Amino acid sequence: MKHQRHFTTLLFLAFLGLLFTSGCASSKGVSRGEYVLISINGAAPEIGEVTLTLTDKDIYGAGPINLWQASVQFGKVGPMIVTRRGGPEHEMDFESKLVKSLEGSTMTEDGNTLVFTKGDMVVTFKPSGK
Repeated sequence: MKHQRHFTTLLFLAFLGLLFTSGCASSKGVSRGEYVLISINGAAPEIGEVTLTLTDKDIYGAGPINLWQASVQFGKVGPMIVTRRGGPEHEMDFESKLVKSLEGSTMTEDGNTLVFTKGDMVVTFKPSGK
């Protein structure tokens, strides 16, 4: 358990390092900042708050169990990096569905919301207000 926390901390610090060293305007035109999940295919999240932060080059997020990150180039989300923490099965299932929906999706902005589409999946985030 101690090694897992250490790995998670190192992974999170690596995410922060990527954020401060990125300088590519790959998501140009889309508002950078903090967002919260409002729906997957029109349905409200079944769990607690899920957050997403958009930078010039990446998205990274948290919740309900793990931390995750992916690069974004020209509106296309790349492969996801996800920590491997365990938790309640329904939260793990939800998170797995969310990560699979985001990975390889196309990111657009609709008003003040971020919309990720992949096949018939649509994931929507709104500004967090922070």
